[in-house]
Amino acid sequence: MLQIFQKWTLFRALGLAVGLLLLTEALRSQNWFMVAAAAVLIIMPMLNIGCCSNGGCGIQADKVTAKTQKETDYEEVV
Repeated sequence: MLQIFQKWTLFRALGLAVGLLLLTEALRSQNWFMVAAAAVLIIMPMLNIGCCSNGGCGIQADKVTAKTQKETDYEEVV
C-alpha cells in the first residue's frame, strides 16, 4: 500500500492523468471496453508496475574483461 504514495515521477503522474481522462471519456460515451482499458492504465501507475518496474527492460552490462598485455623485453644492442 505504501508503494502507491512513493516514488512519483513525471511519467507516472502523466500515465495516471491519461488513464483518468480516458476513463471519464469512456464513461461519458458508455464505451465499456475503453473503461476496462482505462482501468488498466489507472492501476499501472498507482501500483508502479509496468514492463520496466522490475528491470525486465533493462540492458545487461557487458562484462569488461581485462586484457592482459604481454610485457615486451628489450635488449640493448651494442
